[in-house]
Amino acid sequence: MEIYQGDIVWVKFPFTDGVRSKGRPALVLSKDVYNKSSEDILLVYITGQKKDTFQIHIKAFCISDGELAKPSHIQYNKILLVERSRIRGVIAIVTKEFYKEVVSKICDFISYESRS
Repeated sequence: MEIYQGDIVWVKFPFTDGVRSKGRPALVLSKDVYNKSSEDILLVYITGQKKDTFQIHIKAFCISDGELAKPSHIQYNKILLVERSRIRGVIAIVTKEFYKEVVSKICDFISYESRS
């Protein structure tokens, strides 16, 4: 299966205990050249649960192809590398503009803050 940056994929996401997993959507962050040659894919978690922090709401116009089953949010503080074999399929594609917004939020989240 071909996987591209900006795809929303259905994944068997591992829980932090490393044992259990749950199917859910995720946005592909890794570049296409990496995705074509690697057994791992860099993803950011998507959730249907509304929280006040570390989220970007996925509006309908942010999707260029496909759809999500319910209102969803990028949980940009949850990024992980997942084995390609855990990905079950592509369910949607985000717009380039929305992808850039997600990356910007991630960069802000991980940017260096000097200690006072």
